[in-house]
Amino acid sequence: MKNLNPFTPWEEHYFWVNILLDHAIFVRDYLSPVEVNLVEEAVMFIGRFSEVRNRLEQIPKNSNVNTHSMVEFSKLSAQVSYDYYRFEGKILNLQLSNKILINITPTYFNGTLNENGEYLRILQSYMNGTDYPPFPLVDLLDLWLEDQIGHAALLNRALDGIELILKEKVDTLSKLFSAHMLKNDAIKGYLRFMPPHFPVQIAFAREVTKTVLAFNQMVEHVIKLYKGKEVINATTLRFLEHHFPESCYFLTKLSAFVPDMEKPPCTLTSYFKNYHNNL
Repeated sequence: MKNLNPFTPWEEHYFWVNILLDHAIFVRDYLSPVEVNLVEEAVMFIGRFSEVRNRLEQIPKNSNVNTHSMVEFSKLSAQVSYDYYRFEGKILNLQLSNKILINITPTYFNGTLNENGEYLRILQSYMNGTDYPPFPLVDLLDLWLEDQIGHAALLNRALDGIELILKEKVDTLSKLFSAHMLKNDAIKGYLRFMPPHFPVQIAFAREVTKTVLAFNQMVEHVIKLYKGKEVINATTLRFLEHHFPESCYFLTKLSAFVPDMEKPPCTLTSYFKNYHNNL
């Protein structure tokens, strides 16, 4: 089997820090201006994650996980990421209690908190100067299928109701992701009596790959329309493009489990550089 942790420690950090930075920006954008204290807290986290990213960029990209600079950076990033985890958790609690005004649903935070939790899991090993245990295939699919179906729901929500043809295409992909989640849950049960990577599970991973690639094409199409001012919507380019580094991360990790699957032709860093100074 191929390397199940295909990214260097530096790439892992760069991916996750930028993902959480984006999440903080989205919270700032979603909150009503009347939520002055929470908006200020979101802005504070945007600043903290930006500082963490700047600190990472001072570390050589080929640094081993056990170097002093990498271990110290992991400790710094873990503190900010954990603080942010608690911040999003607080917002989720307030929202479920109908105590704040915010233009996003609570289930969105389930997904972002799951992603934050995965980075914190990785950091537990990095802080000790060791590589992290890779997720089993079933858990990898659990995390990122929920992310993909969340992106589909958010894209559908962002499209105006009159964009019925686009919305129906997104709905079709959303149903596929829901079907994949149901099948992965069943496979989790089969694994009690079957070895991991049995033929059905590997064939399923190929199926999921096709759906993710199809959804990538859908998002690319909407972005092209967005840039041409040809789609009625209620979102931002940054929000649309946030999909790509996450799907790149997912597909790259997925490819390690499928013998005949090539790594996808994407990079984790190219998207983030487009938004480096645009907060």
